[in-house]
Amino acid sequence: MDGEFVMLTVKELIKRLEYLNRFNPKQRFWLSSMVRFMREHFPEWEETTFCQIPIYYHQNTYIAFSVSEEYFTLYTNQDQYIIYLKNKLPSTKFGKHCAKIGLHHTAAIPILFEAYRGSGPYTFDQPYQQKNHII
Repeated sequence: MDGEFVMLTVKELIKRLEYLNRFNPKQRFWLSSMVRFMREHFPEWEETTFCQIPIYYHQNTYIAFSVSEEYFTLYTNQDQYIIYLKNKLPSTKFGKHCAKIGLHHTAAIPILFEAYRGSGPYTFDQPYQQKNHII
């Protein structure tokens, strides 16, 4: 946030709380981890919702994610992102532009972070530069 203060209207705050309260603690953990990561590391990406799921897009790239009773699913139009995840998470179920990870598999979260870094302004062969942020 770097000292930036964002004031939410009561209506916006209630809407966010209602959205998160629909989910159980495991689902909220996955969603909040990914939203926090995207906001911290990709602030230039547009954040919105589509079909009631969080979606981030920048130029011609999008990343979206959702949760179900047992899975965290992410969607992207970047093939290299899916290929990276296939190599790192062999037990994950994959579709053409999506990956479906069991909510119990929280060890996958750091791997997702690395993959996101590769699909953003960074490349897989470029080292990631950690920013100092306070959440």
